[in-house]
Amino acid sequence: MRYVKTFLVTAPVLGLLGHFLAETPMPWWPDTAIFGAFMGALSAFVVMRFTFARTAVRHIRGAGRAFWSAVRRKTP
Repeated sequence: MRYVKTFLVTAPVLGLLGHFLAETPMPWWPDTAIFGAFMGALSAFVVMRFTFARTAVRHIRGAGRAFWSAVRRKTP
């Protein structure tokens, strides 16, 4: 649900910014709509990557702690 919200917020905002900040304004349809949809999908993808990167780091740290704990128990 987080990605849908990200898309629904950023797509119109970035579409409007792209329309009004361009040197010559883009036509509303299809250029601005496609640009907004693409940028919204890209921002949702970035949110997804940061979310999963944080989770992956936690899993790697947990696996490392488990490994070193097992190594410490094995050494005399």
